[in-house]
Amino acid sequence: MGRNMGRKSDKTKQNILICRPINKNPNIGSKTEKLMIGVSITKEVRKVFGITDDDTLVRTEMVGNRGKKRDLLHLFKSGKKIGESVKNASIGYNQISRTSLSNFCEKFFSGTTMKTRLETSFIKKARWNRAKAFSLDMVTEFQSKALEIITWALSDNPNEEILTIYNPGKGIVSVYSMKKILEQVKCLVNLSEDGNIQIGTGITVQRKGGDGNIPGPKDVLTHPSNGIQVKLKVNPFQEEVRQALITSFQIYEGNQK
Repeated sequence: MGRNMGRKSDKTKQNILICRPINKNPNIGSKTEKLMIGVSITKEVRKVFGITDDDTLVRTEMVGNRGKKRDLLHLFKSGKKIGESVKNASIGYNQISRTSLSNFCEKFFSGTTMKTRLETSFIKKARWNRAKAFSLDMVTEFQSKALEIITWALSDNPNEEILTIYNPGKGIVSVYSMKKILEQVKCLVNLSEDGNIQIGTGITVQRKGGDGNIPGPKDVLTHPSNGIQVKLKVNPFQEEVRQALITSFQIYEGNQK
């Protein structure tokens, strides 16, 4: 008896399971892409691209990563095609592009000190979360490349592409001309409060972050968290490019227009 006094029973011990939150955005995006098959190619869209009513839509392919910026590719009997990028308004920020820091700087800031400066700030951010990945002295340089960055992030060939935004809460599908978007999007660059590059009100360039499930220290440049990603905040972006709207209509999931 004496030996057991003061000892806690094993029955009082609790097993605690710590789970990382699951990122559901990819699943939401895939579901939205499937929902748009056969929906977005309306008579208004056909008119914009000079595709007649008797030019049969032969098939729609889910091209995913094969399509680069495109999620869907619509192929017509005449040989014409329309690429479609699909975004879901229920996702706060939609990722529209990502790449390594090295590739990004080679494309937009070759021959400058931007790569070295960002490498330093990204590593600092990896070690101290409150650090800023971008700084005020970078704004002018990003301003000179703003439209190029937006075009790269959104489009492969704007002359044959549409951007479709689905609002599941209201069942509203809005289809935009990619060419018109790039003519109307705002390119004023600012540094956001959390230290990201803000282009207009709807597009953000930021350090990728995350990837805690990938082994190895994050404070090395080869870790995926030190890549660049461009994100789209749907609501303000739609307001910016409202004149690029081709058509808007309501659907219900499970039913086509």
